[in-house]
Amino acid sequence: MVGCERHTTVAGDLRNAGQSIGRAAAGVSRDQDIRQAEAELRQAGRDASHDFRHAEAEARDAARRIATDTHRAFHNLSNRDAPDRSND
Repeated sequence: MVGCERHTTVAGDLRNAGQSIGRAAAGVSRDQDIRQAEAELRQAGRDASHDFRHAEAEARDAARRIATDTHRAFHNLSNRDAPDRSND
């Protein structure tokens, strides 16, 4: 009988603790400062994503320019009209 009584007390204590935590969590989610911080974090994430996409596009364009310049330089070297290329 004593074991059953302890089980009931522990279960009730755990239930009460769970309810207290739930109420506290609900209060935090309604806190205006928390909401503002969440909004700022979301905006920072969007800004970082935009900056990353912009940097990615710039890197891709730079890589294309390098490839085009390299191709053009190779083409110019291989197709120049030099009378004697044996010393190259």
